[in-house]
Amino acid sequence: MAVVVNQIDHRIDIFNKTQALSRLLSARYKQVPTPPKCKSVLRIYPQIVSQKKFSWALALGAPFILVGISIILTLLVSLGGVYRFIPEEFLFIFPNISLYFYYFAIAWIPLYCAVFKRIKENDIKKARDSVEYYNHCIALDKKYDELQEKANAEYIEKQREYETEVLPKYHKDLEEWTLEHSLKIEKAKQDLEIAKAILVNL
Repeated sequence: MAVVVNQIDHRIDIFNKTQALSRLLSARYKQVPTPPKCKSVLRIYPQIVSQKKFSWALALGAPFILVGISIILTLLVSLGGVYRFIPEEFLFIFPNISLYFYYFAIAWIPLYCAVFKRIKENDIKKARDSVEYYNHCIALDKKYDELQEKANAEYIEKQREYETEVLPKYHKDLEEWTLEHSLKIEKAKQDLEIAKAILVNL
């Protein structure tokens, strides 16, 4: 009975040593340190906002006025009596003039929006082409250039430190780890072989 128990203990010991050897064989040293990167300064320029304001009163008020005029003219024509105040050469225009006001009222809002958009674009273009905005952008470029030069100098210093200190230290540590790791693997192999030999003898 004691022999069987002893064999089981040795089989468990062999299994543990095999697992330990497998972990050692799959172990890898840490990756090479990431080299530094040069920062790029983000250049942001002020957004130009048009000072022109969209007039809802004008956009919506004008159609109501035009529709009102159209209704009034329609009533005048329907009630009659208005023809005597109109010269004969304009009589053929008057019956349809109320419709013209109505059509113009329908077309007014998109027309006003298109005109306002063009006015707003011209206002922005005028501000962009102004001397004040140009000088402001030149001052920002100067500031961004100084920041980029500072970032470039920091990158050069970090790159020098990476090549002269970080990498040599990494390779030295890697060499020491590799040597120590090889010794651990050899010892684990020997321990496993000894454990197997003891089990065979049992």
